[in-house]
Amino acid sequence: MVIPGEDPAEFDALAADYYRRFAPTDIVERCYVNDLIHTVWSIRRVHRYIAQLSSSPRPETRAIDEMRQVLTAKERSYARVFKQLQTTQRKRQPKGRNTRKRGELASFRHQAPAPRRVVASKTSSGEWIH
Repeated sequence: MVIPGEDPAEFDALAADYYRRFAPTDIVERCYVNDLIHTVWSIRRVHRYIAQLSSSPRPETRAIDEMRQVLTAKERSYARVFKQLQTTQRKRQPKGRNTRKRGELASFRHQAPAPRRVVASKTSSGEWIH
């Protein structure tokens, strides 16, 4: 839920990212993804509120502590739902290591090699070598 002062486009972008990342296939997975989206949005809101409380001339330490407890509960909720979603999605994955049909090529994602670090040093004559 977006409240006044929050950007609905930012919420929509967050939701799109989560749907793209987890690609839910049924109502159960969609519920888990929606829970994750709303929990992340709430966590962001709590962080902003804690920042506002902390930056006031006379910070209310009790309110800040209460908000930190709320934050911890939301983070635990996120972790629980994330684990449930992973378990649900793992159950729909084909079992066994080799699920390809005979003659079918495996797909893989090409990763560019990591840049090599070149160490230069000076010889006794003062020349640089690589």
